[in-house]
Amino acid sequence: MSPPDVMVLGDSFTEQNLWQSVLSEKTGLVVKSFSFEGDCILDWIAAAKQTDSKIIMIETVERNFLKKFSTLTTCSQHPLLPIYIPAGLKETNRPIWPPSLNFFLLTHTALNTFRLLVQNEHTLKSNNVVNTPILNTCAKFSHRRNDRLLYFADDDLKQNWHEQEIQAAIKNVLQIQKDISMGGKKFILILAPDKSTVYSSCFLGKNEPQKSISEYLISAGVNTPDLTNLFKQDINNIIDLYDPDNTHWSHAGYLLAGNEIGQYVNSLVTRSAKHLN
Repeated sequence: MSPPDVMVLGDSFTEQNLWQSVLSEKTGLVVKSFSFEGDCILDWIAAAKQTDSKIIMIETVERNFLKKFSTLTTCSQHPLLPIYIPAGLKETNRPIWPPSLNFFLLTHTALNTFRLLVQNEHTLKSNNVVNTPILNTCAKFSHRRNDRLLYFADDDLKQNWHEQEIQAAIKNVLQIQKDISMGGKKFILILAPDKSTVYSSCFLGKNEPQKSISEYLISAGVNTPDLTNLFKQDINNIIDLYDPDNTHWSHAGYLLAGNEIGQYVNSLVTRSAKHLN
């Protein structure tokens, strides 16, 4: 396998390989993506530094930011092996309506529908999923209910994050950035904003956080594009920026992210070239 110009190490937001394809098209760089299981971040860095790649990217969903970076750990007893992700250019298929008849599915759907009729103004939680009311004209989705939002329950754990914890994690990210830069490579962190963060302005009776994790990172000097602000600006412009029945970006969301990341990489490379001259 020839060494890529850009090596991406990421989670489920990387698996589709869609934003990376757009990144490659916009920059002309060869991009190869890998998925690592676990949270042994130092093993990720060690594997990346051994390559001839010019740019090392680590992508993480926002809700896992502290989990990945608050404590930098190794997995020396069980070394991580990168899982190569082949190029993905096809849009993923969403479930087709009506669904095939299934007793469990029909029963579950009927119960949830009844709960919504009884508690239409309330936030409902079921296992790891939250269904909450939002302003009807705030966001654009292709499904019937534009007044409800489905998101991953772990998104709410950010409400318990403290300033000190965030700053400690950012300090670790800056150390990673410094270590990779000393090896002659560029480091970029890709923070995939949580669905609940992007649509937070639409929530009923909830206050938006004063400062996003992306803003913390940028003000600290971390190389990262501000995908949070970008996505927030388009919740009423792009239909299904996130999948209505999923917590991941839609096809349009992946393309939006890829364009922004491509522009960021081009800008970073240009700034570096000017600095050298």
